Amino acid sequence: MNTNNTFTLPVVIDQIVPGGLGLGRVDGRVVLVPLAAMGDHCTVTIQLGEQIGQVDSVETPGPDRVEPACPHYGECGGCDFMHLSYEGQLQAKVGMIEDALRRTAKLQEWPAIAIVASPEPLANRVRATWRPSPDGGAGYFRRDSHEVIDIRTCPILEPTLEARRKVLAPRDVVQALTNGRDVSLAEGDDEAGSIQVTVNGVRYLARADVFFQANGALLDQFTAFVVEAAAPQADQRVHDLYCGLGLFSVPLARLAGTVDGIDVHEPAILLGMENARLNAVTNCAFQAMSVENWLRHCPPAGVTVIDPPRAGLSKATAALLPGKVRHRLIYVSCDPVTFARDARRLMDHGLRLTGLTAFDMFPQTHHVELVATFEKSARSRRRERASRG
Repeated sequence: MNTNNTFTLPVVIDQIVPGGLGLGRVDGRVVLVPLAAMGDHCTVTIQLGEQIGQVDSVETPGPDRVEPACPHYGECGGCDFMHLSYEGQLQAKVGMIEDALRRTAKLQEWPAIAIVASPEPLANRVRATWRPSPDGGAGYFRRDSHEVIDIRTCPILEPTLEARRKVLAPRDVVQALTNGRDVSLAEGDDEAGSIQVTVNGVRYLARADVFFQANGALLDQFTAFVVEAAAPQADQRVHDLYCGLGLFSVPLARLAGTVDGIDVHEPAILLGMENARLNAVTNCAFQAMSVENWLRHCPPAGVTVIDPPRAGLSKATAALLPGKVRHRLIYVSCDPVTFARDARRLMDHGLRLTGLTAFDMFPQTHHVELVATFEKSARSRRRERASRG
């Protein structure tokens, strides 16, 4: 049907692609559909000349489609995978990573991708951002909008955090972080108070206005995996780039010779210093500077760990990084597409992709955390030794 340049089309969803969109084809034309499930036979409304449509109705649901666990789902912009069974969410995320490696990195093969499920698909999120809502409470943006909506309940929040949200009457944007007992809050430009979070026996001071991982239920397993994948030797130097408050730096320092923690965000670096002292770690040095500037002047490291923001690495950083890695690079990414772009650049500069493990740090959304291992090729190591004379 065609009405005022709006078309209604029958679409069968064949794939879930990066961004969490369902993909179908109509007469050879690709149509992308939010909130769709693999195998859905649905009717989609789409504007003339656009590629992204909206589900109008689902005639035959795909096998993974379920009833969402939240009354605000579809209206709230926070979650976009709650219409999928949890197993379906995990499968979709592996598929999105593979799609990014194929289309963005232009790879024909890669290591098998394991995905680690969240022990709690709901009530796991320990950090959140809230905004003043029309009813005076703490709300979220409406889907595809900057309009704030009232929220009666948020089932993905850790219970302590949800209890605090329900009694807030914020006047400005609020950032929140909990350890399951205490809550750190920062409203507007105010500085948040610190709380202590324990991860695998390591104590960290953390604040709502400094980055911290969001899934409390998976944090121990995730952090332990990164440290074990890095596997530094007792005499090795380790670079922990985009280190934040030292989530990896401190446990890495217990295994390595020295650790350099680098992050441009000074409040995070100050917390990193405090966290080293709190855990009696003396071989870890934190510096507040850009990673790109650090790489221009730093000595090489046996092992490098990077956890960049969603945008990934700058082109200059991706070019500098392989020359500073003597043996192994662990890349922690929260975006499969920017990771795939960077992986291609790193591989073009002499690193080999040898391991891929995904962690479902963001259940009920299309987001996924990826831990990739790169090794320095023997040829690249020989070339670098020759250049050093």
